[in-house]
Amino acid sequence: MITNWYTLEKLSLYLNKILSQEVISEAITFNKNELILLNKNPNNSSLKINLFNPFQFILLDKFPKPKKYINIFPNLKNNTINSVKIDKKDRNIWFNMENGSSIVIIFRSNSGNVIFLNDSEHISFKKNKDQSLDNLVYSDNTPKFDNIDDNFRFNNFWKNNYNKYYSVNSNNYNDLLYTIKNSNGNIVNNRFVLNKNSEDENCDLEIFYHNYKNFIIGKLITNNFEKEYGKIKNKISELLQNSKKNLSHLNDLNKIDKRIEKCRFYGDTLSIFQTKIDNSIKKFEIPDIYQNSQFNNTIELKSNLNIHQNIKYYYDKAKKLETRKEKNISEKSNLENEIKKYSKIFEYVENINTYKELKLWKEKNKHFLQKIHKTKNKQKENVRVPYKEYITKSGWKIWVGKSARDNDKMTFELANKNDLWLHSQHTTGSHVIIRKDGKKEIPMNVIEYAGKLAARFSDAKHSNMVPVIYTIKKYVTKRKGFTAGKVTFQYEKSIFVNPLEL
Repeated sequence: MITNWYTLEKLSLYLNKILSQEVISEAITFNKNELILLNKNPNNSSLKINLFNPFQFILLDKFPKPKKYINIFPNLKNNTINSVKIDKKDRNIWFNMENGSSIVIIFRSNSGNVIFLNDSEHISFKKNKDQSLDNLVYSDNTPKFDNIDDNFRFNNFWKNNYNKYYSVNSNNYNDLLYTIKNSNGNIVNNRFVLNKNSEDENCDLEIFYHNYKNFIIGKLITNNFEKEYGKIKNKISELLQNSKKNLSHLNDLNKIDKRIEKCRFYGDTLSIFQTKIDNSIKKFEIPDIYQNSQFNNTIELKSNLNIHQNIKYYYDKAKKLETRKEKNISEKSNLENEIKKYSKIFEYVENINTYKELKLWKEKNKHFLQKIHKTKNKQKENVRVPYKEYITKSGWKIWVGKSARDNDKMTFELANKNDLWLHSQHTTGSHVIIRKDGKKEIPMNVIEYAGKLAARFSDAKHSNMVPVIYTIKKYVTKRKGFTAGKVTFQYEKSIFVNPLEL
């Protein structure tokens, strides 16, 4: 009932009492759908008009002039308010100025507006979509109604529910109007209602506006609380879920131990038989007496390395895995502590029910909030890209897709049609793009390097020679129904490369 005609009538009577003969220095806005009529006398109240749908209201207060604002209705400047009245047939409050101009505040559920009128101008605060507002005329004729159904000042909600709020039936229409006329307003079921406070209640505009203002401020606090509370709760929930997700993605420590043991076993075995192994062989079969049932009995040898280098390769790989294990242990401990911390905070925040509780919690946890705000800003700066980028010594950029979905995004959304596309042949793997960036020809050594990357990031990464196909990106297509990463291509060429050692 905050924008019901009867509430607005009382509000206009109060505004007329307070604002008559006050001078409006200017009309400004600095928030969307919000207009402020500044009082020239800084000791007296200015007027805030809020047209946010569906919560529209007017408030009197002393509003400091902001540094940045937009001036609205320049011809209103330094005009004196002569009177404030409500249209008898509509929810329009008229501020009539001494110079003959008018400010009209129009309350509509979907198209509230403020119009400035004088003999030569009709200026709208908001973009005017309602053509009927072009011919605004004040009506002073009070319509007569026989019952609530005929009274257009009540919307359908109040026509259907007035008996719940007023405890009267359809035969007591005059009693209903009498109650509304004498009411100073109450808050019932989160609504502002003009019903009885007592049997002998009489309307006092000061008491009415006090109740009206308290309702508005309470509503604003509730709306701000819900918005702010929702943001904080969602952010903590996001942090908690991300920590759990990161923990689940950590490599299983037992698997890493197994791989370390395997690499050391292969290194030790090759060391024992290094004098008997020919550098030309690609595989070494472990003699029965030295075999370990946990590992493959065949050791793959890198054809481009001699036996001593192969031994070093397996020992180095074991060291890298040990370093990764230590890092994972440390990261796992940190993530487990984070999860405990975020779970505790989330549990506490879930039990916050009022703006006061939220404010106290924010004061106690301001360092935590600053930290997550910085994290959020850092995440915005570091927007995830679907590829790893490699740059050759000659400056060619090469992209390698991170996953099947990333392959699609990189190839079909980010790559240029004249870039070169590569992929390991007959195996699954990453799409690879050589960025042409306006250059004419891609040197063969760059194509070979990109091919080695394609082989490295494929299922054939442990093979010695891997076939890699390449073609211009515009000849790569994706048919309807294809799974992520799957494509068709034409006019391709192929090369054989060794997977790149990273």
